[in-house]
Amino acid sequence: MPSTPADGWLTQSASDHWAAKRLLDPDDSQSFCHAVAKSQQSVEKTVKAIVFASRQIGITINFSYSHNLDAVIQGFNRAPRKKHKRTDVLNRICGLLGDPQIRVLSALAPERPPPGSHWKRNTEYPFQDDASKWVAPADEGAFSFEEAKRFERFSERLFLDACKIISAIRRSKAGA
Repeated sequence: MPSTPADGWLTQSASDHWAAKRLLDPDDSQSFCHAVAKSQQSVEKTVKAIVFASRQIGITINFSYSHNLDAVIQGFNRAPRKKHKRTDVLNRICGLLGDPQIRVLSALAPERPPPGSHWKRNTEYPFQDDASKWVAPADEGAFSFEEAKRFERFSERLFLDACKIISAIRRSKAGA
């Protein structure tokens, strides 16, 4: 059982990454959207683990329970830099969260479009392509194996880097 909220988010992130790896089958194009969805969820939960861990050193970033991580990333970027131990950790967090793959994956989470707008490409629901043709995420060509594999690898790297940062936060807190 997780001992902190950050541990709970990390546990679920690891589980989502595990699922992404196992779902991805290069011979089954219908598996690609599911692997991408689980990679997106792993990334989202990793970022939220960082949010909860950073609170231990006085960095409070609020977030809504939505898939959009822009506000979280902007919150870390706007957090004041003070001349003490947390500046290094905050800079590491901002560096990690600055990777554009986070926003790319975040944009693939399903969301309801504004009235009159097209349904954008996502991993869960039928969407409209540039020609307004309806596409199911599991349709051949909606996602590629290479894209799904790239996102799966990215979610793993983000998770491992986040674990290092969270460990640094805990050391910083213990040394305070």
